[in-house]
Amino acid sequence: MTDTRQAWDQVGDRLEALALKAKLHLLQETSEHEAEDADHRGELVGALDRLGEAFEDVFEAVENAAHDEGIRSDIAEAATATGEALGVTFGEIASGLRERLER
Repeated sequence: MTDTRQAWDQVGDRLEALALKAKLHLLQETSEHEAEDADHRGELVGALDRLGEAFEDVFEAVENAAHDEGIRSDIAEAATATGEALGVTFGEIASGLRERLER
């Protein structure tokens, strides 16, 4: 379980870092045009703050759900189905490529 938690923590950390970088980029960009629309900038910064909070909420919910055996089972089934779908899809792609290369 530690590996799973660490993996999701890392995803959360990276998304939070991305949101911070986007916020800083926005602040830098808008500070160059500060006189144009300070209210609009405030709205955008607020939206980025809410997005960061939403990411935190999502990853907290995922962490809590990971403790539920039924959800872990559903995740395993979804992962298996995804792997099978990817296998079939790439098989079809490979077959199509072989056919085109043989022409």
